[in-house]
Amino acid sequence: MTVDVSIIIVTYNVPDLLRRCLATIPESTDGLSTEVLVVDNGSRDGTWDSIASRADVQAIRGSRELGFGRGNNLAAARARGRWLLFLNPDTELMPLGLRRLVERGDADASLGILGPRLELADGSLDPAACRSFPTPASAAMRLLRWPRRLPPRGVRPYNVAPSSGCEAMVDAVSGACMLVRAEAFRRVGGFDPQFFTYGEDLDLAYRIRQGGWPTLFVPSVVVRHLKRQSTRQRAVRARVEFYRAIWLYYRKHRQRDGLWLRAMVTTAIVVLALGAVARQGALRMLALARRKGAVG
Repeated sequence: MTVDVSIIIVTYNVPDLLRRCLATIPESTDGLSTEVLVVDNGSRDGTWDSIASRADVQAIRGSRELGFGRGNNLAAARARGRWLLFLNPDTELMPLGLRRLVERGDADASLGILGPRLELADGSLDPAACRSFPTPASAAMRLLRWPRRLPPRGVRPYNVAPSSGCEAMVDAVSGACMLVRAEAFRRVGGFDPQFFTYGEDLDLAYRIRQGGWPTLFVPSVVVRHLKRQSTRQRAVRARVEFYRAIWLYYRKHRQRDGLWLRAMVTTAIVVLALGAVARQGALRMLALARRKGAVG
């Protein structure tokens, strides 16, 4: 039987945050028919036992090498919802928030994706909540810390700054809380499994836009986001996957760029990735040294 929305969560070693996230769902979905599917990607902290014992959750066993996109695809294949809510375990929904988001989507059959205002722990807007599709120029702006409210002519900043409180059509919202029309998701084949942890939400939004469904940012619906709670546990791997995702997205969607530009962008990605991994590795070694010193 079809339900209004299937809530899909991929989790890894954040049991307390997952419990808090699950606890916010009932009040946020009041009046909707729902199902909750949780994919445990190889947690080693008792997460599997805790979700497998819950009657309100469909527990799905994943693995550490499954990644975010493939984990979501695994659950989406079982989902019965007209809408699919992809939700991070480090988020907290507000009362009636998801219901309002679904109602907004139902009011406009052209929409493929809707995203709320994601707020960080300090109440500020998560920049990933509303984005433009990245280009070499917008990436250079971000790298050079160019003020996004004063972009060079013809360049759209990667992180959009929408008018306060106003809905806006954007290229992409964050995969931390992303409501996707099930028809659109299945029409484009779901998340691309090449992406492991980053970039899959941008890639999905791009393909759904190409299919004729736009993305809407809905700031009247607020979701709290305690960012990077899972990826910080594997910081070096996360850095590698971040830059690999940039390269995958660029290779996939910027094929019309000239050969010289593609070579420059690829070289820049490799250099930045090596620097970031080296820096993360050094920080990890320093932390281990301090820990040993404290014990000694």
